[in-house]
Amino acid sequence: MKTRIFILIMAIWQCKVHCQTYHSLISNKSIWTNSECFSIGAIQVHEIKKVAIKGDTIIQGNNYKKTYSDTSFQFNWSNSQYICALRELNKKVYFIKSGDVNEYLLYDFSKNVGDTIAIYPFSLGYSNNLNISKLKIDSIDFVVINGITRKRFKFNANSNYHMNEYWYEGIGSSFGVLTPFLAVTDNSYTLLCNSKNDSIVYHNGNPANFLCSWPPPNYSCEYPVVSSIKKNIKEDAGIKIYPNPANNLINLEVQFGENYDLIIENALGQLMFKLIAISGNQEIKLCNMDKGVYYLRIKNANHEVNKKILIE
Repeated sequence: MKTRIFILIMAIWQCKVHCQTYHSLISNKSIWTNSECFSIGAIQVHEIKKVAIKGDTIIQGNNYKKTYSDTSFQFNWSNSQYICALRELNKKVYFIKSGDVNEYLLYDFSKNVGDTIAIYPFSLGYSNNLNISKLKIDSIDFVVINGITRKRFKFNANSNYHMNEYWYEGIGSSFGVLTPFLAVTDNSYTLLCNSKNDSIVYHNGNPANFLCSWPPPNYSCEYPVVSSIKKNIKEDAGIKIYPNPANNLINLEVQFGENYDLIIENALGQLMFKLIAISGNQEIKLCNMDKGVYYLRIKNANHEVNKKILIE
């Protein structure tokens, strides 16, 4: 009897510890490596895609992380492409795709066993409700990955077009961070590895599946390039912008002596203005920009400053 009570107490204690610890999916210095396999008969074609987070942006008053994609062996920022903005709130992850202004649900880690989750697949069209993907949570347990206990959601295959899928708290879907619930026909999607803060937190040692039995081509889970992310400096670090709100021009005062790049983006993250390797104070003409909110970035090899400007 005492043994049973002890086991029960330990189970309750472990549950409390697990339930109180939530691992965030989104953070700077995070890179995911994903494999996409296309199969027709004996022909199998693999493509490696990497997704990385770098920098902040504000869209419609909400804070997001900028997310980029690359197909290099090791992630190469100079070849990467901005694809979406991500934010996380109350154990839910949302995305705004590049060129869009609408926000959609990508993950919901607040649900329980038996609940149905409805999301808009990132890689497919999502212009109407017909493209919503829905799956029911079959089970939830806890797994230890690289020494860290994480909550794991399991979604059972509901047809020949959806394999068993797992969501790992703080890591994402076993199909790939941006491809949860992605239907499987002639293509399969697999998360190969995930790195945070220059350390691998997830590595899939057996990425083959019933559709693509061959392993993917050579790829790297090591991300030394992540260490090159710029250090943010405080808003009061010698940067002044006036007038703000502005009409036809703004004046920029920069008190540090290093050369820097100046970039202005609109609320969608689209490039509107850029100057490379400049120094000192600048007068910037805004005649070709519509009224609205814009984001000015000053960056060089050591620093990055983000400021919001309003054009009236």
